[in-house]
Amino acid sequence: MKVFSFIVIAFLLFSNAILAQETAVDLSDTITEVVITSTRKSVTPLRSPYSTATVDRKVMDQYQFRSVPEALMGTTGVFIQKTNHGGGSAFVRGLTGNQTLTLVDGIRLNNSTVRYGPNQYLNTIDPYSVSKIEVVRGSGSVQYGSDAMGGVVQILTTEPQFAEKASFHPSFAGKIVSQNMEYTGRAAIEYQSKKLAILVGSTNRKFGDL
Repeated sequence: MKVFSFIVIAFLLFSNAILAQETAVDLSDTITEVVITSTRKSVTPLRSPYSTATVDRKVMDQYQFRSVPEALMGTTGVFIQKTNHGGGSAFVRGLTGNQTLTLVDGIRLNNSTVRYGPNQYLNTIDPYSVSKIEVVRGSGSVQYGSDAMGGVVQILTTEPQFAEKASFHPSFAGKIVSQNMEYTGRAAIEYQSKKLAILVGSTNRKFGDL
């Protein structure tokens, strides 16, 4: 009886091992989302050695954030300090100001010489020009220096697209929100051709006295 039980247990262990091998899936290959800021090249979040978070254009259009700082509200590891709708400073891992680096397409928006404390630089970016926001929490100073001790917030702007046939694509958008005293107007035009692509836009925002 003991021999029979041993054989059954061995068979179950062997079959489970085979089943595990057959159903093993590399999750990093099934994720289409990529991050750039953590390694300075396109990698999937599971292959990134740092904790990352992203806010893409689809989310921004869905929730209609008033500003770029508000788009980061609710992001894991990020706290937004703002005293008015026209401001907003990102705290990443408890640090802000000259200890949290803000990049726009890889170019520094702030550095270690800016004020130590909350600032409004992040709000100077037009939210309608953003395609994705990437946040790297902690360890940013390994790649970006001492002004990234808290982390890195990188704003990736919308890139104009080339096309086989030359064409213009104008767009207009407006938003009025009485409760938040917001009045926003946006106008943009994109030119596409085989060798030249240009995207130009302008946004006017007003948030009342708050």
